[in-house]
Amino acid sequence: MTWPSARVAVDEMEAPAPGSWLDLIDAPGLAAGIGPELSRLVGTRISGRLAGGGAPLAGGSAAGPFVAVGQLGVSGGAGPQLLDLMLGAAGAEALIEHLFGSRPAAGATGAGFAPALASLPPGSGSWATLCRFLTSAASRAMAAIGHAVAGAPLLPQRAIAAEVAPGATLIDLELDIDGAVTRLLLVDPSTPALPPPPVQATAPDLPAWRERARARAFALDLPVTLRLADQRMPVAEVAALRAGDIIPLTPPQMLSVLVGGKRFADVPATRFSPEGQDR
Repeated sequence: MTWPSARVAVDEMEAPAPGSWLDLIDAPGLAAGIGPELSRLVGTRISGRLAGGGAPLAGGSAAGPFVAVGQLGVSGGAGPQLLDLMLGAAGAEALIEHLFGSRPAAGATGAGFAPALASLPPGSGSWATLCRFLTSAASRAMAAIGHAVAGAPLLPQRAIAAEVAPGATLIDLELDIDGAVTRLLLVDPSTPALPPPPVQATAPDLPAWRERARARAFALDLPVTLRLADQRMPVAEVAALRAGDIIPLTPPQMLSVLVGGKRFADVPATRFSPEGQDR
């Protein structure tokens, strides 16, 4: 199956066609519900509203390019309907930055893409998480207005350029991601598909992504504990302990280093004794 199944320039978008199953959807309710769902998942302030039939963003800036982030099966019309989700590339970059702190690789470029998306390798965990969060938020918002989502969403393996065909039926939402404005399109893919434009594939900068992931892993704050010794005692003796009592401990041969409550390493106790040469 090839999708998204329709393409078009942003300036040519039109309002949903009369009689479409999308006419049954409470678009303002959907816009109001998707923001809190995304805020809960991403952990930053996100609000949504209707963008107004594909009009340019405030200040005349272009909303595109778009990337495909998922496809849902939604109850609507005479039966289940497909719904494509497309997000502005700049908005996808902003969400990935909020989730993972990932920034564009130096010198990364792509055909119509923002640099950070062009440098994502196929199967990227950052990209997969972004798509899951968006489809999950859309599914919950759709369910809240009475349109259940059936089955697991279809997710792209990497960032794919997406446009909508002229006159396609769609719901055009404007998302405010902590001050950064982007567009989210919910498109009826029943419009006949047009051939996708040729895209110059950009080789992902894998070493740079690994280095960024490594740096973020080492930047995590975790509690570190040094376990000096263990002592087994009957419950009765423990219950009889009073303030000032002394529990004799046998000098240990090894000390346990705990990170986040789990044993990370064992080190010789002599390294921490007064006679130890390496303290």
